Amino acid sequence: FRHLLLDLKVGLILHNFKFDYQFLYHNGVDLRHHDFRDTMLMHHLFNENLPHGLDAIITTRYNDSYKNTFWTTYKDFQDAPEAAQDEYAGNDVIYTLRLYHELKAELEEQGVPSELVKNVHKFASHLLNTEIEGVCIDLQQVKVSGLKALIKIDELETQMHATVSKEIARITEDLY
Repeated sequence: FRHLLLDLKVGLILHNFKFDYQFLYHNGVDLRHHDFRDTMLMHHLFNENLPHGLDAIITTRYNDSYKNTFWTTYKDFQDAPEAAQDEYAGNDVIYTLRLYHELKAELEEQGVPSELVKNVHKFASHLLNTEIEGVCIDLQQVKVSGLKALIKIDELETQMHATVSKEIARITEDLY
């Protein structure tokens, strides 16, 4: 299964890609460099005020409550028989693909530029990469910048004292 995912030559369509990518990454499958489309992100672009979970979208758009039925029947995914797991996962795949095509068309109808959709996905990918790899800080540069800031603060403080002293002298002179 792992090698199939790593050898993909097509983009992925997911709902909440961050969850899927992190789960797969922590299980040895790094898909961060694969092109993807996330129906959750697209749904945010479509209408930021709606609930964006796949369950809420499927229930609202398609009037299908298979997720609710599944989770009221089984406490845990592993508790469900294999046939029920397959049906649940299959429904997720079918609805996610259907939702992708519908949202793509609806965003185009709303006049949302396809470049914006692409850039939102790129940005989300970079944020995930930062979460996984962390941020590299040039500590030497931070120290140098801090010293430069301290020197500038000292210069400004000296100038402020001189300006205030001159102003006090002028006011005192005007009073007497």
